[in-house]
Amino acid sequence: MAYFYRRSSGRYYARIRVPEALLPHFRTQELRRSLNTTDRALACHLALAAALQWKAEFVRLSGDMDLEKLIAGSPLLLSGGLVKLADAAPEMGLSVLELFDQFKARKQGLSVQVGGLMGAAVQQLSYEDGGPGVDVGESLAGKRLSPIFGTLSLRPESLVFTSGETFTDCVFKDSAGRHVVLDWPGVDVPVGELLATRADCESLRQRLAVAVTPEMRDAARPPAPAPATDMIQAMQDAARDAAVRVSMGEAYKHRNMPCSVLLDAYYKAKGGGWAPATIGQNRRMHGLFIELMRDPVLGDIDRDLVREYMDRVAGVPHNSNRLRGPGKKYHGVDIQGLIKAAEADGLELMGPVRAGRYVQKIGEAFKWATRSGYMRDDPAAGMVATLGPSGKVKDQDKRQLFDSAMLGRIFDQSWWRNGRSGLTADGERKTAPYKYWIPLLALYTGARLNELAQLYLGDVRKSEAGTWHLDFNLDGEGKIDADGKNSRDKRLKKLNAQPVIDLHPESIRMGAMDFNHDGEERVDADGKNGHDKRLKTINAQRVIALHPELIRMGFLEYVAALRDAGHVRLFPELGHDKEKGYGKYAGQWFNEHFLDKQLGIERGIGLSFHSFRHTFLTACDRIDMPDRMRDDLAGHVPVGSTGHLHYIKSRLADEHIATLSRVGFALPNIAPFDTADGMRALLDAMKRRENLARHKARAKIAAKDS
Repeated sequence: MAYFYRRSSGRYYARIRVPEALLPHFRTQELRRSLNTTDRALACHLALAAALQWKAEFVRLSGDMDLEKLIAGSPLLLSGGLVKLADAAPEMGLSVLELFDQFKARKQGLSVQVGGLMGAAVQQLSYEDGGPGVDVGESLAGKRLSPIFGTLSLRPESLVFTSGETFTDCVFKDSAGRHVVLDWPGVDVPVGELLATRADCESLRQRLAVAVTPEMRDAARPPAPAPATDMIQAMQDAARDAAVRVSMGEAYKHRNMPCSVLLDAYYKAKGGGWAPATIGQNRRMHGLFIELMRDPVLGDIDRDLVREYMDRVAGVPHNSNRLRGPGKKYHGVDIQGLIKAAEADGLELMGPVRAGRYVQKIGEAFKWATRSGYMRDDPAAGMVATLGPSGKVKDQDKRQLFDSAMLGRIFDQSWWRNGRSGLTADGERKTAPYKYWIPLLALYTGARLNELAQLYLGDVRKSEAGTWHLDFNLDGEGKIDADGKNSRDKRLKKLNAQPVIDLHPESIRMGAMDFNHDGEERVDADGKNGHDKRLKTINAQRVIALHPELIRMGFLEYVAALRDAGHVRLFPELGHDKEKGYGKYAGQWFNEHFLDKQLGIERGIGLSFHSFRHTFLTACDRIDMPDRMRDDLAGHVPVGSTGHLHYIKSRLADEHIATLSRVGFALPNIAPFDTADGMRALLDAMKRRENLARHKARAKIAAKDS
């Protein structure tokens, strides 16, 4: 009998017949086990592993030494010629049917010796009724049957339909390759009488002997019999391990590696090309997988586990890390406790869409692990597609632009209507200058939040032709580009930089420093080296002319006042975050406090600070701005021919200003910025920043002590 078979579902099962003498030990005539695969080649290997384990138990219980024969071999198999299966099987430690099944599974050649039987050679076979056969009416009509003598080869396909202890077939091949039909209905031959080459038998024995492990040999002659059930469990475990070994391939040696160790290797391989913000985000999102799924080993991570993870993430409270931060209500609560608290306290949950992002993030690590040999397959591949249509959105629609009505709501605030901050009961200014300027700069330049928040006063420049502009650069030794590399290595050709224009003489007197490609160093207001700039891509290094509206609102006057006061950064009131740069706190204010809480704009509809960039670029398109100029302003890779990409240089600010001045928006009446009031608001904002820093430091110490 074969060691495996396939069910209608396509899944293969291993099986073996229990010897009659051993039936009292097993109480069943046949042992069966699912191989958990639909792959025939893999099933053949796994079935053999299972059969050898079963046979080891049979040997132990019967006292036979079949495994020793299988390993030792026999001189009978080392000579040439043919041998009957009945003679070869005992020399190999197998039964005749087991040996026949091995030849049958591999579709190796077998022969039969016939003589004195009536038959005829025919040239064509018909393929009807499910298999090859002989059309007697056409092929044999008029032909005289005659005795066929000698050794005939069995057709390989006929073995598939053979079962039991007798081989039945009527079609063979002779030495000339012709089909030979024996007198109908054919010939019955005992399986043991079939012939195989001795070389094929020896090759088969060697394959089976290699699969015998020391444990199997020990099991064949144990010092004392163990209960059969224990041995069967051991065999099942060994077969299961064999299945894992084959299915995982090279990744088998990493099967017991915890996922956290894999992620450490992932960060080591990828971390050099990531910004700190990306590293921080990855660690937070991956950390949820480790915490929720209890740091599983790689061998246990499959699609079912990833699917379970997606379901669990959907029930986790949004911003779980922040909720459990120092001084927070849920500080020190594990993730399971937080999930329970979410239901009781009505906390906002992640939901299926956010859960999909978390699965996608851990899937990036699994995809890398697959390419690197740690895992055979990515268990998260295609998983996010199960979220449905919500994941199928055009890139341009993932974030909305601000329409005229929304711009009216945003800029209809007192600090824009009056150009100055309101006062608290203590006489302090409520509004920091960045809240006035950064949204306006984003609207009229399309720059990203962090690009604006990290600007130095030296980045506000004037061309030789008199055009004021913002220079987004990575000038200065220690500046960090989008790939996390030191800017000392960059070249002028890649920077597309503009000539450096001297700053206001008073700013030089106060210690402000200009940056150039010589690697000079900047010093910020806190006395630290200005190793704090980041740009998203190499094309983000660019110049953008100042829109006339920004100049009308008093931007240049405010820049001059900052220089006179000894500042070097455009927004010194913004603290630096090692992961997200200077834009972190400005983003939190605009997205979470201003849009969400003050204006009541619902989350999830695609509106955020980044919508200013969409609004600006859409406005550029509406005035038919040339594509190349729009790409220059946006910091995008230019679209077009090789000339556009490699030879045509970006336009200077002087070339932008005429077209850029035509970009306009329907805004409420915005008053010019009151520079004197703004400088006082700046001092108040910096004082609040220092007080907040001291408060956080004390809270951190208190949390550590507790």
